[in-house]
Amino acid sequence: MSNELVQLRQGTGGRINVQHDVDGTALAGITAAEYQMFNREEEVVLTLELGSGISWDGEFVVITITKQQAAMLVGFYSHECAAIDLTGRDLIVLDGQIQFKPRKGRNKL
Repeated sequence: MSNELVQLRQGTGGRINVQHDVDGTALAGITAAEYQMFNREEEVVLTLELGSGISWDGEFVVITITKQQAAMLVGFYSHECAAIDLTGRDLIVLDGQIQFKPRKGRNKL
């Protein structure tokens, strides 16, 4: 999923499923992970960790951005996720752009 544009809607959040392989072999699991999102000034606007916004579902590293976390996010950001796999390798499993499309004014949920 490296360098692919991820698109979510402002104020709704979402789930990003990251499948990663090393030398053609898919990850079997992770022991640690950290996700960070940066604004244009390269300031961190969101940090998630394994067990708190990041999980492993048996196939994917799952990054969950909540509705509350996405409430004030609009426009383009850069983001990356680093993980340590079961063999102890420190890997960048996601690196690229994320866009939060603005909500239309009529949606009040």
